Amino acid sequence: MTAYIFKRLLYMVPVLLAVTFILFVLMKLVPGDAAEAMLGPYATPENVERLREDMQLDQPFFVQYFGWLGDIVRGDLGTAYSLDRPVRDEVLERFGATLVLAGGAFLVCCLLGLGAGFFLAAREHGTGAKVVTLMTLAGISLPSFWLGLLFILLFAVELHWLPAGGMYSLFGGETLGDLLRHLVLPSLALGLVAAAVTARLMRTQMLEVLSQGYIRTARAKGLREAKVLGKHAFINGFIAVIPVLGLQAGYVLGGAVYIETIFQWPGIGRMLVQAIQARDLLLVQGGVLLVGVSYLFINLLADVLQHALDPRLKQ
Repeated sequence: MTAYIFKRLLYMVPVLLAVTFILFVLMKLVPGDAAEAMLGPYATPENVERLREDMQLDQPFFVQYFGWLGDIVRGDLGTAYSLDRPVRDEVLERFGATLVLAGGAFLVCCLLGLGAGFFLAAREHGTGAKVVTLMTLAGISLPSFWLGLLFILLFAVELHWLPAGGMYSLFGGETLGDLLRHLVLPSLALGLVAAAVTARLMRTQMLEVLSQGYIRTARAKGLREAKVLGKHAFINGFIAVIPVLGLQAGYVLGGAVYIETIFQWPGIGRMLVQAIQARDLLLVQGGVLLVGVSYLFINLLADVLQHALDPRLKQ
């Protein structure tokens, strides 16, 4: 297992370099002068020239890239000029709120997705399975931001059951109960789409397991159907779906950009929107880089977990 993890980490090095290079190129393709955009009304020729020197914008492309890469290795992501604070401090602070939202959405994905997939496989031809199938198809088809707006209109505006936005109440104090109330709607809006995808794949994997010869043998020996479904079909189906769960975890992490904007959630997605509006390119770079690296490590954890649970991969 240690050798496998080490090999996967080595494979990640060129991918990480590719992510940083593509991100740096995309930032360079943004039209206009970055220094002038950051300074805004203070963009005098002297200030622009000084900022260009500080950010090495007057250097050749690869000098700028390797200089930025060296700063990343040292943990220096630069200064967010729109906020007048280090980019590293801002993105780490906002990333904590995003992890809370993504964690809630991923919990919805796992509980509803795996549960619905199990139900669809166990009751393949029942009326309930047809209803759940229609719900999963709707979940795959409907965008998360539309679900978010619908939830706000229904549960916050019409029924007044849950708050419409924010992470905490303005005058309620930062308590766990208050956080959970604010977390329900955005995590549902973000997690339902991932749950629908997971349910469809879980159903497929379980049906494939149930068609195997050893399942027929187990049933012929009189093994209870609940044990066949739970011990054999669900566990083996779950192992096969683990890489997809890793992808869905990355999806809810990246999808937080528009959900955080809709629900006014103070995470990294909302920060990126504000940074783009302010043309704070260093803050955009830092935020996107952190999300990209997190996505890679999430998929690494999913691969390691599948390798640990599936004995066939250890051979």
